[in-house]
Amino acid sequence: MKQFAKGEEMKIAISLVLSVLYWLLESYISMTSLSISFFDALVYHNLITKIFVVAAFFALPHIPFYKNFQELSETSEDNELEVFKKVSQVITSPIPINSQINQISSLVRSHLKTPCVFIGEYQTNEILILNTDPNLKEFGVKERYNPYAENLKENSIDYILSLFFLEKRDFLTQEVHTIDGPYQGYFSALTRENSSKPFGVIVILSEKEENFEHIIKGLSELIAFSISLHQRKVASEKFQEQLLQKDDSLGIPTNTVLQTIIEREYHRFLRYESNLSLIVIEIDHIQNLQNIFSAEVTLELKKEFSKLITKNIRATDTFGKWTENRFAIVASSIDFRSARSLAKKLALLLANHRFAKVGKITCSYGLTSLAKDDTIVTFRKRAEDALNEAIKKGGNAVEVKILV
Repeated sequence: MKQFAKGEEMKIAISLVLSVLYWLLESYISMTSLSISFFDALVYHNLITKIFVVAAFFALPHIPFYKNFQELSETSEDNELEVFKKVSQVITSPIPINSQINQISSLVRSHLKTPCVFIGEYQTNEILILNTDPNLKEFGVKERYNPYAENLKENSIDYILSLFFLEKRDFLTQEVHTIDGPYQGYFSALTRENSSKPFGVIVILSEKEENFEHIIKGLSELIAFSISLHQRKVASEKFQEQLLQKDDSLGIPTNTVLQTIIEREYHRFLRYESNLSLIVIEIDHIQNLQNIFSAEVTLELKKEFSKLITKNIRATDTFGKWTENRFAIVASSIDFRSARSLAKKLALLLANHRFAKVGKITCSYGLTSLAKDDTIVTFRKRAEDALNEAIKKGGNAVEVKILV
């Protein structure tokens, strides 16, 4: 009874640590990618999914694949829990993903007493092997596999991986012929949460036929979780890098940044029906100003104008460069009425501001709000069309176009 209680306590402790780390990491990624507060990300965003994953962590030690660890090895219960603890620590550690894969492969190989374990990730036209264990060469495991290659030798690693990839298999056990001789191969697909499409495979080669199906499927879930976390982290970091891009001359976000934010907000709109407005702005008679004043003076005008607008919009709005002579404000969580009020506020602000060497200027504003039947293209075009209408009216105007 004491030994049983000790094992249960360890299971609960491991599950608790995994749950807390997952919850915090998921909330951080949601906060950075969706521009919401950490509290909202922690408490409200993807709450059902988080609860489901946490429940899975606590159920994990009790499902069949974990129990098969006991049936398939000669280690004690304490040793079984130690292996699971080590795998869990590797998954949640900050080490590079390739190092994680190598360590997990080594743990699995040692625990199951199998000579070879490797994990592959599906690319567009190839399968990339993620772990770099030195012993893989002894079995002829390559760094990359082409699943579309012809005349593959039957029962070779190339042949079975190609079959597994092209047929989108979930699990397969089959004799595999390697350069070291025949082995029993176990192939299990890696699948992301809320997706039935495999993105990779784990392969175990055994010297004899074993009942590995439950355990390899369980390991697939753990490894898929680890790789997915890494990919989401990389995507989040890439997104943050994009948001830091600034126009060299004006020091404001580039058009690429604005498009990235529009795409993100568009997907939020599809999921949560949140409001999104776009205001495209042009300084009236900008071509005449460029003909009258030097390039240095007009550049300083644009810089001063950019600073003035940036200072007078919300922290959640993004002002940036749209084209060479146009600017835009991506305004999240407001409809066209609030966007129109913002444009009129900016027009009044400019009416009372005198720019160095140029004096007073006016602007034309074209704005719209995202609608149910919109695409990103139609949304942007409608705002530009509204701006053109404002310019046709002689400038110093706010034109609104919405999709009814």
